[in-house]
Amino acid sequence: MPPKEELEATSSSTANTKNLSKSHNLAAYEIFGEEGAALMQGSSWAPKENVEWRDKVIPIASLINPPPRLVRALLWELYEIGFRYELRALDQAMVPHLWTNHRIERVSLLYCVFPGTAGLVMWSEPLPKKSGDLGLTDTFVDNKKPEVL
Repeated sequence: MPPKEELEATSSSTANTKNLSKSHNLAAYEIFGEEGAALMQGSSWAPKENVEWRDKVIPIASLINPPPRLVRALLWELYEIGFRYELRALDQAMVPHLWTNHRIERVSLLYCVFPGTAGLVMWSEPLPKKSGDLGLTDTFVDNKKPEVL
């Protein structure tokens, strides 16, 4: 039988895990509402499950301490997607009459701004591999010029 200290530590750890899970569920409820939070219950929160991103299987448990390369790639994609949708929202706010009468044309024009064929989504496009592929976020001014001119 394990020593009392080990049992107490295990009991404390289990209680902390339950509290953390409860706080995650509450946060999901606050962000996504009752219906959205209900969809996320079950195996999607299980630590033994895997997620798939860009044709790679990633164990959820490994995301406790994710590799820096994965973090950079995820952040890049989140920022890029956010920028694309912000640009669309800005365009809709600036010229709303063009969106009511010519929605398909506006969407096509907006998609032309971004490289590739993904439109406003990113997961079908490759991530940038060198600094010259970073567009306006590039640290070198010469690499930003094609995006501005």
